[in-house]
Amino acid sequence: MAKHTFWDMLEREAREALTTVGHTQILRDGQTYLLQGERGDRVCVIMEGRMKLSMISDHGDETVLDLLGPGDIVGAMDAIDGVPRVASAVAKGMTTVITFSGEQLSKIIDSYPSTGRALLRVLNERLRASNELRGARRGSRQRVAALMYQVATRYGKATSRDGEVAINPPLTGEEFASWAGTSRGSAGRAIS
Repeated sequence: MAKHTFWDMLEREAREALTTVGHTQILRDGQTYLLQGERGDRVCVIMEGRMKLSMISDHGDETVLDLLGPGDIVGAMDAIDGVPRVASAVAKGMTTVITFSGEQLSKIIDSYPSTGRALLRVLNERLRASNELRGARRGSRQRVAALMYQVATRYGKATSRDGEVAINPPLTGEEFASWAGTSRGSAGRAIS
């Protein structure tokens, strides 16, 4: 059911190289790993748990951009080019990551070119998913349905019933609605 992740797409030697240069970190629920606006200097791969990516507007409103899980890479774009981060990454539940620098990631890409292709594929998939979610002429019902489909595809677990998938993203109703680009009430009505 789940998609292939960055970690899944890496060749064994590249995974070993990243594990060797990186260090393991355990994040508590709600702990901020990357902060919007800070200089991008580190990257991680989630080994266990989940991270919420979100942006805070000038008015203090949060927009959820994605929910990432095991095997997903976080912070690569900002760390490679060293620009300020456009979003924050916050642990949702206990989360274990392997952290390394953008410079170390660049060296791994140079040594194992398939790593660059895996990163490009992941970033392309994320952009496509975002575009599908925010697609033109979509009402809140369609956005909620599209998001539920994306979450089910990525994190769903098949149930014993034919064709049913259980999803339980570690997000509040407000966070889920923000990710779908709608209000909590509209998201609740669409789910019902």
